[in-house]
Amino acid sequence: RKKAAAEELSRLYAPLLLRLRAEDSRVVLEGCLHNSLEGVSSVAKLEAFDLFSGSKLTSLEGSATLEREGRARLLSCIIPAPGALEWRGEFGGAEVTAVIGSTDAYEGEM
Repeated sequence: RKKAAAEELSRLYAPLLLRLRAEDSRVVLEGCLHNSLEGVSSVAKLEAFDLFSGSKLTSLEGSATLEREGRARLLSCIIPAPGALEWRGEFGGAEVTAVIGSTDAYEGEM
């Protein structure tokens, strides 16, 4: 079994990396593929969850291709509700999770 640092290094230097970011009223799933002999074609998936209740607010899927040594916008989704949401993205076996938005809407509820 690998030590924690070795596990993180292999994840950090993985050929396929994903990122979630806010862009105006949308959340965008982006990917980059380096040190790979061929591109990746797969289903990209993007989901949003309410931080307070944990309920799924939206789910979106679509086919995407990422060329080797390339970067691309894989999928985007309109933000379904105000406040902070937990976003999860998947593509080609890689996963990413991020909290995007303001937590001000949850003040006093927790």
